[in-house]
Amino acid sequence: MMQENYPFDFCLEITYFLEGNSLKTSAAVSNRSTEQMPHYLGWHPWFITTDKTKLRLSHTMQKHYNYFDCCDEKNVPEIDLSKSWDDVFYDPVQKEFSLYNEADGYWIRYLLDDAHSVLTVCTTSDHAICLEPWCGLPDSINNGKLLQWISPGKTECYHTELQVGKMQLF
Repeated sequence: MMQENYPFDFCLEITYFLEGNSLKTSAAVSNRSTEQMPHYLGWHPWFITTDKTKLRLSHTMQKHYNYFDCCDEKNVPEIDLSKSWDDVFYDPVQKEFSLYNEADGYWIRYLLDDAHSVLTVCTTSDHAICLEPWCGLPDSINNGKLLQWISPGKTECYHTELQVGKMQLF
């Protein structure tokens, strides 16, 4: 079934490391086919929250992509996580973003490699939000925007680090 939709011979190896307060993730994508292989990765971590009004997202994304209309929007809106979002932001100044959850007393910091230049924000769940680092925009496989390519016989590696900590409440 997958060959019908994605006709490439490839291998995906994902490795997770727990170190202190960090989860380090590495993904190696190997192209075993005889032609250039398009691809992009996306991670989908969800974070529990009891009060979305007490969440704050810090990021340096410079562009907002409306994937329902498949177009860039001129301004990056302020992201109020208590509102309904299923939006895509990209082109960061710094390859990281942070979430501060005062209601539940934790923070996260996501460090990204150069390939991860997209942040998808989804707040449609009642008691959680999803902050997704991606290497391409939605539908990149069809529109080519930020699409990654691997030459035949080559492997590309991707890395992220998710740090988690307890907030100091005064």
